[in-house]
Amino acid sequence: MAKLINTPDSGNLLLGAGELFFNRFDAAGNPTFERSLGDASSVMYTTETEALEHYSSMSAERGLYASANKSTKPSIKITLHEFDPLNLAIAFLGESSIVKQEAATGKTQKIAKAVKGGWFALGYREVTNVVVKDEMETGPKTYQAGVDYTVDPGTGRIQILDGGSIADDAPLSVTFDLEAYEKIKISGGKANKIKGYLRFVGDPTQGPAYDAEFWRVSMTPDGDIGLISEEFASFGLTAAIENDKVKHPDDPYGYYIKKN
Repeated sequence: MAKLINTPDSGNLLLGAGELFFNRFDAAGNPTFERSLGDASSVMYTTETEALEHYSSMSAERGLYASANKSTKPSIKITLHEFDPLNLAIAFLGESSIVKQEAATGKTQKIAKAVKGGWFALGYREVTNVVVKDEMETGPKTYQAGVDYTVDPGTGRIQILDGGSIADDAPLSVTFDLEAYEKIKISGGKANKIKGYLRFVGDPTQGPAYDAEFWRVSMTPDGDIGLISEEFASFGLTAAIENDKVKHPDDPYGYYIKKN
């Protein structure tokens, strides 16, 4: 049976753990699906209040005569470690999508002026069968891969090698084929706001276990994103909890429920 007063009790000391789930709203503000945000090393709830205070002028002490909370701003600061595309779409204030490339042959890209040591993009990813020719010579000369140039097929680029026979300013013609692929793309900065529903499922190492639901939060990036680091990278998010009194008059911001 649930008991309201449970203090003092060392069993109330909390060493927290748990999992966050986020349901990102679509452009029309409708929920889509819940998914785990993965491993979060820190989930910190904060309530900021703006107080309005009036001090008495009836005595020299000018003591506090009245005060009231003018506004309430609850939020959750989150540190995530899983660089999943849907997570990064939030961290980049962007959107994710699946992009496809069909297999093709005989693609061509012109390079107006070669530069020794320079990289040149071919306009596609996952390229194969790359052939580089000099257009200015009679009977265009075909250059040798690994000697005159090198290919990065994944990014779709060639590099003119310093020790090769391709001269600076030489006009080149590059022909290549394309491999088919299907990848996830993240378009950063495309979303001016990211709203959704946030759920916390507590599974503490020690102490009381709580679940929580927050009906409507606004997600924003918080801090740096460690694309290169000497430790496991992380990135921060802040979930500003919005008042949803119309749909949830009893718990306008959300609620916690004790499970044990």
